[in-house]
Amino acid sequence: MSIQKDINTLLDNILDIKSELKRMESEIDSDQKLKNIQTGESVNKKEVMQFVESQITLIKKELNNLTNNGQNVKDIFTNNYYVNDSMQDRAIIAEINAKEKASNNNDIGAIIDYHEEYIDN
Repeated sequence: MSIQKDINTLLDNILDIKSELKRMESEIDSDQKLKNIQTGESVNKKEVMQFVESQITLIKKELNNLTNNGQNVKDIFTNNYYVNDSMQDRAIIAEINAKEKASNNNDIGAIIDYHEEYIDN
């Protein structure tokens, strides 16, 4: 995998975690007790939020290690001669559509269809 894809994957992970954090913030009451699925212990909203923030910090550290604190990637995404990869764009759109369909319908078949069409071929 290229460094650009590695960076994009980590950045996407941060965005996914932050959107989940925002969802949790609005859906979970501050006095609500939750169960840690790894340990089985009871935790509160504040502890969950701290854990999620620590995961974001770990990803940021990984980004810094990957990029040598940004020194290895100057102008890596500003290539004036960049040609858009239409195959990758189609695969990304299909994946987004499959995830939306699966989440709307609780249908794992949409994910399987995506993998059969774009990943396995």
